[in-house]
Amino acid sequence: MDARFPRRSTPAQTRCRIGSRTSRGRYSPDRDRSPNLAATVAAIGAFLHLWRRAPETVHDRAVRLLQVADDHDLQIWKALGRCLLGAANMGIGTPEVGLAQIREGLELYRGLKTPPVFWPLLL
Repeated sequence: MDARFPRRSTPAQTRCRIGSRTSRGRYSPDRDRSPNLAATVAAIGAFLHLWRRAPETVHDRAVRLLQVADDHDLQIWKALGRCLLGAANMGIGTPEVGLAQIREGLELYRGLKTPPVFWPLLL
């Protein structure tokens, strides 16, 4: 740790910010979170693993993102989740399926009336 930067939080405070303790004593990242925050966490996790070239993990995160987006009808997250799922499938070895999913995600994205967020195009 760099002495120039004072430590302002304890590990317990950090765990409380990231998730809630479950009945088994573990921290659950999705408990008590807003759907938008849960989707953001899943999307950023998927992007990080995409850049690390870990397609199986990207697949898991994209599926989680799509579950949250479908449960709460979050259209922009559905579009991004499809693109991430497609990228994961391409990395796993099914490029035809992956390319179709990316196209589907981009079509969903084009139909939205949101500010010009460029996340799907980062892939």
